[in-house]
Amino acid sequence: MSDPNFVVIDPLQCPITGETFRDPVIDPEGNTYERSAILEWLSTNSTSPITRSLLNPSQLTPNRALLDQINNNSANNPPSPPPSSAPSSSSSPAPIPTFQTTLTPSNSILTPSTTNSVLSLKLNPPSSASQARQNIHLVLCIDVSGSMSSPATLSTSTEDAGLSILDITKHAAKTAIKLLASDDVLSIVKFTGSATVLQSSIKMSAHGRQMCIQSIESLQPENSTNIWDGLQKSMDLVKEDKTRLPASIFLLTDGVPNMIPPRGHVPMLERYLDTNPGLNFTVNTFGFGYNLDSDLLRALAVAGSGNYSFIPDASFVGTVFVHALSAEFVKYASKAVIKVECTNPSGTILGSFVSKQLKTTNTTWGYEIQVGALSFDQSTNYAITFPDDVEISGAVLSYYDFKSDKTIEVEASVAETVDNEDIDFNVMRLSTVDVITKGMADQTTALSEVEDLVEKLEQLGGKDKSATIHPLTIDVSGQIKEAFSKSEYFQKWGKHYLPAIARAHLLQVCTNFKDPGLQVYGGPLFETLRGQGDDIFMSMPPPKPSRPSHDGTCRQQMSSAGFSRSYYNASNGCFAPLCHVQLYDGTLKYLKDVVKGDVVVGTDNKLVTIDAIVKTLTDGGRCEMVTLPSGTCSTPYHPVFVNGAWSFPKDLAPTVEIDCPAVYSFVVTGGTGVLINGVEGIALGHGIKDDPVASHPYFGTSKIVDDLKKFSTYDSGLVVFDYGCMKRLEENNTDTLIMGFHEERFLPLGVRSEN
Repeated sequence: MSDPNFVVIDPLQCPITGETFRDPVIDPEGNTYERSAILEWLSTNSTSPITRSLLNPSQLTPNRALLDQINNNSANNPPSPPPSSAPSSSSSPAPIPTFQTTLTPSNSILTPSTTNSVLSLKLNPPSSASQARQNIHLVLCIDVSGSMSSPATLSTSTEDAGLSILDITKHAAKTAIKLLASDDVLSIVKFTGSATVLQSSIKMSAHGRQMCIQSIESLQPENSTNIWDGLQKSMDLVKEDKTRLPASIFLLTDGVPNMIPPRGHVPMLERYLDTNPGLNFTVNTFGFGYNLDSDLLRALAVAGSGNYSFIPDASFVGTVFVHALSAEFVKYASKAVIKVECTNPSGTILGSFVSKQLKTTNTTWGYEIQVGALSFDQSTNYAITFPDDVEISGAVLSYYDFKSDKTIEVEASVAETVDNEDIDFNVMRLSTVDVITKGMADQTTALSEVEDLVEKLEQLGGKDKSATIHPLTIDVSGQIKEAFSKSEYFQKWGKHYLPAIARAHLLQVCTNFKDPGLQVYGGPLFETLRGQGDDIFMSMPPPKPSRPSHDGTCRQQMSSAGFSRSYYNASNGCFAPLCHVQLYDGTLKYLKDVVKGDVVVGTDNKLVTIDAIVKTLTDGGRCEMVTLPSGTCSTPYHPVFVNGAWSFPKDLAPTVEIDCPAVYSFVVTGGTGVLINGVEGIALGHGIKDDPVASHPYFGTSKIVDDLKKFSTYDSGLVVFDYGCMKRLEENNTDTLIMGFHEERFLPLGVRSEN
């Protein structure tokens, strides 16, 4: 029951002090406090002042969303009138974003040299709360060369389900069609030796939608790869469209073009843009598999002010398409340009390689940055390095506003408060992009520069639970570092993955569920639209296999649930080793250190006793996990008790692949689960019946405990398995229930054999 002495009057005020938040932190139950106030409270109390639940300072994390809201409220109500250069309109244009301009101290560890300072530019976005999502003209430009008939393999399987790359691409394209609203417009182009327009500017009425789906279903693999003809015909469709909707070209290919225009692809695209300055579109490229010219795809995306996404295998097509389309829906402006006026201009966007990717220009009066598109809820941040003797006199943002159909200008205002963590994150974000891009050009020093970057990130709190710096640290110290660690890694997948994640961080856009650092981008509208796309992809009937089996017979069509789980990158399991439980005396203990007999907080904050720990090693030290706001890190399908109900973690937060050597689950006495970082995670053999999420005929009954007792180490309290240890009723059918363990996956010594 809540304490009546702590009633929240204003959501922007601390319930303890009654004052507006300056450094808000949030607890696992969703309550927010001023950091200094709650730490003072917890110095003499062990429970929440609102709910009286057990609360430890380590469970508090920064409430970045609330801080952004406070800053936006302040920024959107400036004391001075709007600049006279902003055009007036009888219509109601979208809210104008306001700059935050901050100068960081020159002695910061982030400063590139002791003689330079950093100018932080932040474009505070309008909220999507009262906004409808933007209607668009989507152009699907799809490669139908012969290689698109190759099997759509999964990274986690060597089996061939009979689906080709084109089968999965067509399924993702139909997902995109179903996501479009009636006022959206769709065009479809296929390209092989030449390009063919299948649909031109079709409004998404029921009839138009069906026509486009039929066109997608008609696609068949043909011969060669002429990317330029496909791109040119796609741009011509935008040029001919009378709706004037903002357009996005989605170009998907699995290979290297074997037909090259005389001037080259990028010069031809730049020439097209120069001769058609009034067109409003972006070029987004998608590379499937490892036989790519990823340099070309990235360069086309840069020239076309769009994004490049790498799709390593079939499991990633759906999630990448859904993320990309959701990102298009939340844009409210394009052609944004920042002009910074100063004396003796000599600075660059942090890092020379970042400058090149952003189309920055040094002029006689200052700097000009080609920003591109602006999105609801997502701030746009840049940092300019310059000598201390340079004086900044002002900055102006201009952009084309979709709603008012006008070009708008707004002057920068100096931020009243400095958000150091926000500045640190964005400088390190740009540094990450610079290190990646430089490392791809010269791999000799790439690994050492990545390691230096990790050290700086950790100095800034990368090992702590910073809402932004911590996920970025995981990206840099994990797969980015791994991509540079060995030549064979770089040559196989690193040279494709690295430019994709660098571009995503540069544009501050979330392109998948996999990379933790990208999950900080987006916002409420983006997340809502992404969720709708997830649901559509997961609910659609699976595609029919187009490839014959090895013996020439027809393949059986995969079930809808089986297809969705496989080709939307889902998995199942338990909890990460560095999550913690709370012992009976209030101290915390990592899961990896829990032993038989430990008395910990469990169901309804009552104490339970650990009878056994089940540790399962992961494949290659990585697995897909979901991190909840509390810090609870679980596999997607291990039930947790949140907001009064059992839920799958995948339905509460994004699923991402992370470094995780093993996952842990527990057998307990005295309750149905254990509090993991303050959230109840279900125990093995819990006994819950008639619950749509928690109930399970094996995991939820004594059957699993009886089976565990058959292994020789159970009595000691720890049973260790290698990955792939669960046995199904039908071994080759992932839709059938788990019914036991593979005994050969048991590791009696707790480690894998060296043989």
